[in-house]
Amino acid sequence: MGESEVLYDISRGVYQWMMPGFGLIFVVVSILSIIVGKFIYKDDHRILDPSRERLFFNPYHPVNKNAIINIPKFILVFALIFTVVSFFFTYKSYLKFNKVYREEKYSVLQGTIDRFIYAEDGEEITAFVVNGKEYIYTNDEIDNLFVGIGSYEGKIKPGDTIQIYYSGKNILRLKIFE
Repeated sequence: MGESEVLYDISRGVYQWMMPGFGLIFVVVSILSIIVGKFIYKDDHRILDPSRERLFFNPYHPVNKNAIINIPKFILVFALIFTVVSFFFTYKSYLKFNKVYREEKYSVLQGTIDRFIYAEDGEEITAFVVNGKEYIYTNDEIDNLFVGIGSYEGKIKPGDTIQIYYSGKNILRLKIFE
C-alpha cells in the first residue's frame, strides 16, 4: 500500500445544528408575530364599524384580533416542540457515535470497493459495498455521519482500496489508499 488519505473522521466534525436551527427560525418568527400582534391590538377599545366589509385581516373585527395573536402562539408551541425533540435526537446520535469512536468500540475493515448502491432514482449513491458488506451514509448532515460520496468527487471509485472504521452500517472514519 502507498500513501493514505483520511477522507472522513467523525472526531473532526462539529455538531450539525441544521434541523434544530430550522425549528428556531419558526420560534423567532412566531415570537415576533406575537409581539407585533399585541402591539397592533394594544387598544382593545377600537371603534367597530359594522358597515365595513369583513376582510381577512380587518383590524376592526374582534375575531381577527384573537386569530392574529393565537395562530403565532400555536406555531410557537409547535416550533418549540419540534426544535427540542430534533435537538435531543440529533445531539444524542452525535454523542453516541463520538463516544463509540473515542472508546474505540468500532470495527475496522480494509478492502476494495466492489460496487456502489444507488437510490431509487438511480442518480444518487447511497451506499457502497466493500468485501461483500454494505456501508450506508447520509445524504444530509443531520446526524454528523459520513456524508455522500459526491462531496469527495472523484476520490472514491469502485476498485479503490479503503479502510473503514464503522459501527453497524455507519461509517465513523474513512481512509483511502493511493
